[in-house]
Amino acid sequence: MKYLFLGGLLLSAAAAQAQISADTRLLSADAGYSQTSRRQQLLPDNNTKYLVGQSTEVPLQLTGGYFVAENLMVGLQAGYTQRWEKAPTYATSFTGNTVSKLHDNETTSHTFSVGPAARYYRFFGPQLALYGQLGAGYQRQHAERLESNNSYQPPVQKAEGSGYYAGLAPGLAYFPIPRLALELNLRGLSYSRLELESKDTRSKTTYRNFDAGLRLRDLRVGLSLYLGRQ
Repeated sequence: MKYLFLGGLLLSAAAAQAQISADTRLLSADAGYSQTSRRQQLLPDNNTKYLVGQSTEVPLQLTGGYFVAENLMVGLQAGYTQRWEKAPTYATSFTGNTVSKLHDNETTSHTFSVGPAARYYRFFGPQLALYGQLGAGYQRQHAERLESNNSYQPPVQKAEGSGYYAGLAPGLAYFPIPRLALELNLRGLSYSRLELESKDTRSKTTYRNFDAGLRLRDLRVGLSLYLGRQ
């Protein structure tokens, strides 16, 4: 019991010495990659599942700020996400026992975001810390939809729009040296609203999304510099 008590005191002392002091400046960058697919059984008497949807997403984010108090950073974050989606169109025969693919519907979108951010750290020893990052702001998206069909020239449908976002993301920082950290973080809880306008029809569509990005595919890897840290 005595040794456990002493170990706890040493750990607390080490964590106290590892704080990030006020006036430190943060420069951080992280990136991720995720791919999801959906398969569906199209024939009632055949267990074969056909690909009906596939999406790939690559998010990038930059964060910069200033520590206004111990372990508390306030600053700005800017992000860019590229997303590819594929949704094949199938046809079944008159007899209902064969399936053929007609064409692929492909959508590519580019989303830019910028807004204020705040981050708070909780240290567990001199080299390891958990943090939570809160952010919100403005986002803009450009999307193109391509229908690949061999019988005619593929039409391209374009849409643009803007909206806002808000999110709370957890992260883990490892400090091999005091001014450099390797980070793992999750997309976390997020809400976004986008209003896209079609360039062809001028119709507008509003997208609202609330998500809990706490899965393995939501994992991101980052690197941070802590300039001026003592």
